[in-house]
Amino acid sequence: MNLNDKDFSPFLRINKKNKSAFFNVSVVEAVITSRWEQTKNYWMIPLLVYSTFLALFAYLPPFFLDGNYELGGGIDIINMINMGIFYYAGLYLLIAEFMQMKKYKTEYFILFNIFDLCSILLGIIVFTLTIVKSFDETNRINGEGIVILTTVTTLILWIEMLFWLHLFSKIAIYIYIFGNILRKIIPFFAFMFILTIGVGHSMLIFFGYPSLLNLNPTASNFTLNNETGNFTFTGESPNNPFDTIWDAILSAYYWNAIYLSPYNYWPLKLFSSL
Repeated sequence: MNLNDKDFSPFLRINKKNKSAFFNVSVVEAVITSRWEQTKNYWMIPLLVYSTFLALFAYLPPFFLDGNYELGGGIDIINMINMGIFYYAGLYLLIAEFMQMKKYKTEYFILFNIFDLCSILLGIIVFTLTIVKSFDETNRINGEGIVILTTVTTLILWIEMLFWLHLFSKIAIYIYIFGNILRKIIPFFAFMFILTIGVGHSMLIFFGYPSLLNLNPTASNFTLNNETGNFTFTGESPNNPFDTIWDAILSAYYWNAIYLSPYNYWPLKLFSSL
């Protein structure tokens, strides 16, 4: 049952601008604790439905991804039943999300609710594409793309499963701790991300004009000594690790793995030491 604020008593009409103060009251905390088991039992059914949805998404795609699936046999009947259960579970979860969207309107669109909705939609869409690909004789659907989408979707669905497990207090504590840690380190990752792009972009410009800077790498020489004499071999000149903006950013990220010794140019050595 969906209740509006006017359906509650004045005591329970929470001021939306002062929710934290309301929930910090000891009496309210005691009431919530006393009702928590009932609330958790209510959410056990959606949790069971989502667990079924995730299990079937993990079980069914391998039958279709290799492209050798054939109709017929007992296994086929079981898979058809499982497909029906999968789509039923997905529609059940989607309807629950749409009902929340209808009730809360713009307040529904927070990060966790959007992630819930997108994970379910992505699971249904990717599995449907997998089925269509298995019966596609014209190869209009890219099999490589389906495998990548299935991989990403599987990870997203398991992350969503972690969010569902916040119903259990022991796991909810770790989710809360992880969320706090993530909020603290996001500025650090943003700082390092911008710094990596800046270094990569600057090196792209630096390596973009080798003729002006006399930035030509020297090829490595190798000497082989055997009983008859010495043989000297010259290796290939190293490729430019900052050839494109994408390569430049990746090279800046893996800076310690970049071999710059063949470039006998002192400004580069000074810049790389910084």
